[in-house]
Amino acid sequence: MNVILVTACPSGMATTFLAARRLEQAAKRRDWKVTVEMHGELEPLTPASQDAIEAAELIVVAADHVPEPQRFEGKRLFQAAIDQALPDPAGFLERASRDAAIYRAPLSKRPRPRLNMRQALYRRPDMRQALYRRPNMRPDMRQALYRRPKPRRGQRPRISLR
Repeated sequence: MNVILVTACPSGMATTFLAARRLEQAAKRRDWKVTVEMHGELEPLTPASQDAIEAAELIVVAADHVPEPQRFEGKRLFQAAIDQALPDPAGFLERASRDAAIYRAPLSKRPRPRLNMRQALYRRPDMRQALYRRPNMRPDMRQALYRRPKPRRGQRPRISLR
């Protein structure tokens, strides 16, 4: 079985390397072909190649989060905290091969562009007319427009600019 082991420690120190070595040894005892990717502070990152990812049947992530998750889309992936891998690496790999599920990367959360007050108000249909009438309003007037009370039930919102 082709396996990719990804380890990362929150502090980025020795736990990353210790877990990687112990998991690698346990996987080799099971006659698995292993590719190791360590995310630590002490050594530069060597990411798994795209060919290794395509050939992998299982991806084991011993970290709090999956680094660059879009790479593993559609692969069987198991993720757990790194402290669960250290006491019993063979049991950890057994659980990983049993409980791994097909990974679907979360939708990217693009940051929405920040709008200035005029753009934000323009998105509200009831404010468009007021902005066209008085394009050079003072900032406190814009805030007053933006924070007006909600209309009562059955009433249309009214805009009164004095």
